[in-house]
Amino acid sequence: MPLGQALAIAEQVGLDVVEVSPNSNPPVCKLMDFGKYKYQLKKKSRDSRKSQVIIKTKEVKLRPTTDEHDVNVKIEKIKAFLKDGNRVKIGIFLKGREMMYTDRAFAMLDRIVKMLAEDAVVVETPKHLGKTVYAVLSAKR
Repeated sequence: MPLGQALAIAEQVGLDVVEVSPNSNPPVCKLMDFGKYKYQLKKKSRDSRKSQVIIKTKEVKLRPTTDEHDVNVKIEKIKAFLKDGNRVKIGIFLKGREMMYTDRAFAMLDRIVKMLAEDAVVVETPKHLGKTVYAVLSAKR
């Protein structure tokens, strides 16, 4: 139907002419309330955002010389983060001569991961990046 006729019908009914498929030959249009359509699209996107689960990553920093009691306090904090549903990045920072002993940092990180084995799963295996040895843990499901 010609555009003028479609606009006349839309005006009589109180709707809008909306182009649905502009690439087809001839282009396809539809009579609808465009404001209501936009509102429904916005509502649908809002509902989909509500159902999304946003996982935050918390970071816990340690040093290779951190005392055993302090490590245990950090492990309790990590357990609390995991219980809240967050991921945890455990980083062991090395300074100066400590850079030569990355094996100690890896051993400390492995010990921490073993202590958290019943609560967490390793997402990223321990890696050495710059002056940091780190691993990422997530809560078990």
